[in-house]
Amino acid sequence: MAGRDPMVRNLVRYAAKGLALVWGGFWTFFALACSISEGMSVAGIAIHAGPFVLFLVGALIALRWDFAGGIVLLVEGLAIAVAAPILLHGPTVNLTILMLAAPPLVAGIMLLLAARRPQKDDRSGGVTG
Repeated sequence: MAGRDPMVRNLVRYAAKGLALVWGGFWTFFALACSISEGMSVAGIAIHAGPFVLFLVGALIALRWDFAGGIVLLVEGLAIAVAAPILLHGPTVNLTILMLAAPPLVAGIMLLLAARRPQKDDRSGGVTG
């Protein structure tokens, strides 16, 4: 990434935050809507939608703190990528990993890259003096 150009860094930062918010918001809404439409109790809704609310919390952390949000999103994505093959079986595992783990992994990497401080422009060619 062109670390010296603040416009590119901001574009990457905002794209990552948008991806994380859309991902977390969609899955939180999906879990809540499914739970409510199935007539679950409040406890059932909390159990069913609780993990997905954590997705949204990770995205909200990323909104405020780029580096910490990038780490949280990477941890969430890796946890999903590791847990899905263990908990799920059959042909849906790869699709689940793609839909649930890929967006936070991509957004986390983008945020970590955008959070890096640009290095000083050293045009001396290694000559000091």
